Amino acid sequence: MTNGIAEGLNSLIKELINYSHGLKSFDRMRKRVIFIDENRYKKKKQKE
Repeated sequence: MTNGIAEGLNSLIKELINYSHGLKSFDRMRKRVIFIDENRYKKKKQKE
């Protein structure tokens, strides 16, 4: 068993935090992270 999924999500969150400097709302950034993560797994499932 690996923790690759968790590590991938952590790196995505770190990247989005760096990208989102200047956003005024933490809630908006949180929703964006969740939205991107959900869509990322939907795309992987569609490819299979």
